[in-house]
Amino acid sequence: CQVVERERASIDALEAELGRGLISRLDAIPGVRTLSIFGPTHERAPVVSFTIDGWAAEDVSRVLSEDYGIGVRDGRFCAHILVDALLERRGSAHTSAVRASLGLANTPAHVDHLVAAVRELANR
Repeated sequence: CQVVERERASIDALEAELGRGLISRLDAIPGVRTLSIFGPTHERAPVVSFTIDGWAAEDVSRVLSEDYGIGVRDGRFCAHILVDALLERRGSAHTSAVRASLGLANTPAHVDHLVAAVRELANR
């Protein structure tokens, strides 16, 4: 805890950089849509919810876990009304989304791995 407290600014900077990178790279993949309450320029935690056209969220979550060793969550994240509104705002046929949460234990290589896996799924 002392190390985290002492290095809080560095940790916050790393998490912000990883989160911004993940969002921008997912947004660049055709068929992938990230969800945001306040839009792309607003500061946010390194937690990214997204959908992939043609894929149910639970299938994305399962395949990322089984085939790529990536842990994400699928569903409406105890925020059903919000997720429904965000999906509707994007004109999505989806009823749920996938959520990737980044933190202290993640590295740029983890983000690279997730983005590559999502790209492969979107291209199927």
